[in-house]
Amino acid sequence: MTINEALKRKNKLVSEIDKQAVIAMKYNSMAADSVRRYSAKTAAESMEKLTHELIELKTKIHLANAPVYSKIFEISELKNLIKKYRGISTDEGTLVNRWRDDSNVTLVVEMDVVTLDNKVTELESKIETLQNELDVWNNTNHI
Repeated sequence: MTINEALKRKNKLVSEIDKQAVIAMKYNSMAADSVRRYSAKTAAESMEKLTHELIELKTKIHLANAPVYSKIFEISELKNLIKKYRGISTDEGTLVNRWRDDSNVTLVVEMDVVTLDNKVTELESKIETLQNELDVWNNTNHI
């Protein structure tokens, strides 16, 4: 199985574990005269089995990805950096206080919106390059 296939399987396992957890929570405690559509016990057993499978799969993925972890971490941190850049205020100009004429404030920026947009675009391009490299890795290496 390629790493890419393993990653898809991992996502399916996570989704299925969540689904079984919802079933266990919803159908465990019910009114005595209610029809039990699903078995909470069976769902809980399935959750445990799938969790063990997920642990094994994630371990294999982790070990197989060791040579490219720097790229994985870089993508993650660049995405965080983009969020931070997008959170920087680029408000400029005079803010007029509607209640008092003498309290207007003029805002100036050190980095304008264009500068920050260009920085974000540059980081997104770097992420895309790294992601393409990881895609090749994930589709050509096996666990």
